[in-house]
Amino acid sequence: MRYLDKLSITVVLGSIITLSGIQSAAALSFIEREPTQTSQTTPDSFDNYYSQGLTSLDQQEDTQSELDTYSQAIKREPNNPTAYYNRGVTQSELGNFLDAIEDYSQAITLNPDYMAAYYNRANARHQLRDFQGAIDDYTQAISLNPNYAVVYNNRGLTRLRLGDFQGAVEDYTLAINLNPKDATVFSNRGAALNELGDAEAAIEDYTQAILLNPNYAPAYYNRGVLRNQLGDAQASLRDFQQAADLAQEQGNNALYEKVQSVMTTL
Repeated sequence: MRYLDKLSITVVLGSIITLSGIQSAAALSFIEREPTQTSQTTPDSFDNYYSQGLTSLDQQEDTQSELDTYSQAIKREPNNPTAYYNRGVTQSELGNFLDAIEDYSQAITLNPDYMAAYYNRANARHQLRDFQGAIDDYTQAISLNPNYAVVYNNRGLTRLRLGDFQGAVEDYTLAINLNPKDATVFSNRGAALNELGDAEAAIEDYTQAILLNPNYAPAYYNRGVLRNQLGDAQASLRDFQQAADLAQEQGNNALYEKVQSVMTTL
């Protein structure tokens, strides 16, 4: 299995006082490198179409072509959970989240212990704002394999969406215990701690995120917001300036404009 992308969350404080929205990247996906069943390889065989799908994926060819080849593979071996799973990955990449959920669900029906299918179905449900359904699937994925930090991170995000800030902090802490080098999770926990009214602990998490990733512009911005709230004007101004410089260098125009707007009010 290999990772395509991680659903990582950056929470940016919307003003000096409140949180705005949550910016989320693409969902992490797992891709099985071998079919779970084998058959004789002929131009019309399952293995041939399955291999074509993986080749298209590796070469980053058109995702519609990948979709077609996995569909052909499923026609030939309709009881192979990996083919449904990988077609679900492709559907997710195309933004077809309802179709992806259907494929992940079929993979789970065929293999009830398919941890990655529960995880990716949770991500698809999150994209469709079915947050409780996503939490249920993340929880099932954790019950099957409790050692993936990213699953706790994503469940924490979903709990944050639902206003369960303490639950989010607990999930982010579990993620950090498994992977203490992930700046994004510290930043996410900082946002949840801020929602619980613990600005000082949130600042500590943003500081740790910056230590792990000195180019993490949103963490500087969020720390600047909280430092300003606590009356440390000089430190907040330094954070805002650093956030603005990094955002401009990284082409993050939305954050750059947000920081510039805040700085004009100081």
